[in-house]
Amino acid sequence: AVYRLHPSPEGHLSMLLHRMECSVFQNPSSTSPSRVASFLFVVGHIAIKQIVRLESLLSEFQSESEAERAMECAEGEIVSPQGMLGKYGIMVRKICTDSKGTSLVRASAVLCLSKLMSVHQKYCQQNMPIVLALLTCNEPTVRANAVIALGNLACRYPNIVEPFVAKLFLVLDDTDKSVRKNALMVLTHIALSGMIKFRSQMVDILVLINDGEVVIAGLARHFFHELQTKSPNTAFNFLPEC
Repeated sequence: AVYRLHPSPEGHLSMLLHRMECSVFQNPSSTSPSRVASFLFVVGHIAIKQIVRLESLLSEFQSESEAERAMECAEGEIVSPQGMLGKYGIMVRKICTDSKGTSLVRASAVLCLSKLMSVHQKYCQQNMPIVLALLTCNEPTVRANAVIALGNLACRYPNIVEPFVAKLFLVLDDTDKSVRKNALMVLTHIALSGMIKFRSQMVDILVLINDGEVVIAGLARHFFHELQTKSPNTAFNFLPEC
């Protein structure tokens, strides 16, 4: 509603974020994890809304090259240290890399970071190691959200995520069922949408047909059914390579 009704949404939202920040972090010794998580959600949500707003303004440019240059500059400005969300990005990275932080806050932070990364390609590349590291952290909730984060980024920047798809396949063997389920759902979406192509690793999905969790086993069967429907024989052509 703010983006539709306010003449200067960025200025209004910057003030809103500042007020929320002061309220949430005014007393660090008694900061509520749930309030921090809510604040991080708002930061990430605004990042996504900024992308939508910028893309809606592209039609005002006379040529595609002008639009691309303007978009690149505008996106970079949003996440720069002096930009609307840049200083919060610094905070979010610190939370993500703080192994002593609570699971709720770190899980919220990795999703927030992925939304900030969606704003700008270079910013995404710079922060990718943080998200990848969280795939193997101690907290299952954080690992599960790191998987979702990579899935979201694969939709936005498939070429950046593609070199790290093998790490998602490793997560299919995670001891936590939520992490395995998220990884399977993300890989299913990536494969069936054609965003990123992979073949030999599919054997790791095939193994999940016998997973102890009924839901995961069902998702694995559904994946191969959809793959076979979408591209006949593809589901079996990879097996000799494995």
